[in-house]
Amino acid sequence: MSKKVPSLIERLENIAPSEDKLDELYSLFNSIKSKIPLVQINMEKDTFITRQRICDKGKLFNYTHELSYPPIEYTSYGRANIPGNPMFYGCVNGVDQTGIDSRIVTLKEISDFLVDTESLGIQRVQLSVWKVLNRLCLLSLPFSNNYENPMDIIKEIQNGWKSISKEENTSKDHLDFIMHMSDEIAKETTDYFFVSNFVYYLLYLNEDTKHLDGIIYPSVPAQGAGFNVAIKPESVDKKLKFYSASLYYLVKNKEKARYDEVKHSASVEQDGHIVFEQKTDFDEKKYEGLTFVN
Repeated sequence: MSKKVPSLIERLENIAPSEDKLDELYSLFNSIKSKIPLVQINMEKDTFITRQRICDKGKLFNYTHELSYPPIEYTSYGRANIPGNPMFYGCVNGVDQTGIDSRIVTLKEISDFLVDTESLGIQRVQLSVWKVLNRLCLLSLPFSNNYENPMDIIKEIQNGWKSISKEENTSKDHLDFIMHMSDEIAKETTDYFFVSNFVYYLLYLNEDTKHLDGIIYPSVPAQGAGFNVAIKPESVDKKLKFYSASLYYLVKNKEKARYDEVKHSASVEQDGHIVFEQKTDFDEKKYEGLTFVN
């Protein structure tokens, strides 16, 4: 009697999440390179991308490069990047009217202070907006069904992906595998070993997809109510331009939150230094008695 051939998912589950298993992992990825239907989504010129960073204690980010992708030496595993391979993470503005404000989506991604129902005080956050200069071509995996608040466009893209799968007569084993990896992206976890290496493989090694600028996926903390992008640094340098920046105060009183713009960029000098100006309606008295957490 012939021995049962293990499925792709079973093979994946037998690989330990360890650096010394990367050759085995990438061999698995390489074995399916031409058998998975993948969808490309384009972001056209003049689209805007929102990105946020929590301020260092007592400091502001005063240069455009500080608000962009991180340096290589500070890059660890992320949802769509491996160590030493930074990506520009942001949220797409205005993708779908059924979604929520991109500022809130990005804040949910980075701020534990926001989601902590017992937190009190003020967290300083800097928001930056980036303008697309040339079309961005982004990879989209099929979206997981595990999001609680999916935008209408997520459902439309998911249906389109299912149609492509049928047209290309993709095997159940390969469909199961790609949906498994999509579910990995949708998990609220910090264990990104498998999914980040899969994204790296698709964007940098797979001949069919390595020409793409990055990946687009629904926000996990926002439960599908917003779109995130992770863009290659080389594409950021060529296709994005810094547009504006603001300093916000995230004011928390347990479950109540307020998001106040305090400063806005007035100009950018040649070396990338951002000149901020105070908002005209800023009233320091509103924050008396509150403690800054950073």
